[in-house]
Amino acid sequence: MTTPPSHTVNETREQHIEAIMTQLRPKIEQTLRQMVERAVDVPEAQEFGTIDGEFRDAGLKLANEVRQASLASRKKRATSVPASPVPCASMPPNSIPTKAGGC
Repeated sequence: MTTPPSHTVNETREQHIEAIMTQLRPKIEQTLRQMVERAVDVPEAQEFGTIDGEFRDAGLKLANEVRQASLASRKKRATSVPASPVPCASMPPNSIPTKAGGC
């Protein structure tokens, strides 16, 4: 079993989940409302036709919203550390002529 990545000392996994849920809740509720309205309004003859595709698309859209929110929250929580100093390159050695004719 893998252990979840450590984020910050003060933020627990549950707090992280709740933060993303709070962010997504309005979109989830709006999408769910639209799906329920569509299900209520669709004529019985079309109940299992195009509405299936609409529901699938709505589910895929929500899944993408979750992925984007999760990715964005990871980027926000990334620890920023100053870049380590890179030593300056020394001067290149002087050219030494080689024998005529190459190697």
